[in-house]
Amino acid sequence: LLYLYKSEPSFVKEEGTVLSEKQANEYLKTYVSKQEWLGSFDKYEIKTVKANSFFFDNKDNGNIVLAFCFYNDNYLVYVNAYNGDIIGGDIFKTTRGGAIGTPDIYTSSQSISLAKNKLISLGYSDVIEMNSYYLVGATTYMKEAFYACCHGTSTVLSSIAGNNIPTQYQCSYTSVPTGTHKFVFLDACNTASTNWSTAFGITSGSIGKAFIGWAQSVPAGNTLDFCTYFWPLLNGYNSVWVAAIQACALEGSGLSLWFIGDQTYNGYY
Repeated sequence: LLYLYKSEPSFVKEEGTVLSEKQANEYLKTYVSKQEWLGSFDKYEIKTVKANSFFFDNKDNGNIVLAFCFYNDNYLVYVNAYNGDIIGGDIFKTTRGGAIGTPDIYTSSQSISLAKNKLISLGYSDVIEMNSYYLVGATTYMKEAFYACCHGTSTVLSSIAGNNIPTQYQCSYTSVPTGTHKFVFLDACNTASTNWSTAFGITSGSIGKAFIGWAQSVPAGNTLDFCTYFWPLLNGYNSVWVAAIQACALEGSGLSLWFIGDQTYNGYY
């Protein structure tokens, strides 16, 4: 502790006995049991960290504190080494999400931004994005979470409207890459189709997965309004299903949204 104090001037040694790993792990388990999306933690190290509000505001926020740092493949949780308080954490960056759009739809940039920011907070980091006419490369963005703001049908996503669309401007459901797709929102006309949901491996019997798409032709302004309500409603308490129903009601124009998957799933990675 003396070495840590000298190497970090803002570190203040607290009075009291440092917890054992077993004691700290009990505090961790109590917190994680209420936040199941964090998963389990089987690794740790003890070191000084800067407390933060990654999970919630706490009295140590901003201070340098000795902590047990429990981690898994996705998250870090900081447990105060003296009293067991949860004093923050972090997330490991990897590409788990994708958000795409087309400049042909005037709301696409804003819609992509809303989706990306929320998907990151749901644990799908890093989220890559593309706003381009060349949707032939869209499959690169079809990660565990995927959002698309473009034109659509029951079989094709496209960057321009109409028939006989050149190959480079479209992406077929048959080209969806295999993988673990958990949360898919095709914000495009007439994408309420088992062609798409099945391609992403999401069915009515899926656990911890959700697919949503529109069951009609939809105006861009209305769907942006829906998204403005929908994404904030994914707050850890609402399921994707409930958030979608509430957002449709708040948007108010009678949009017909199609959901398939786990009605209890909250959208987290």
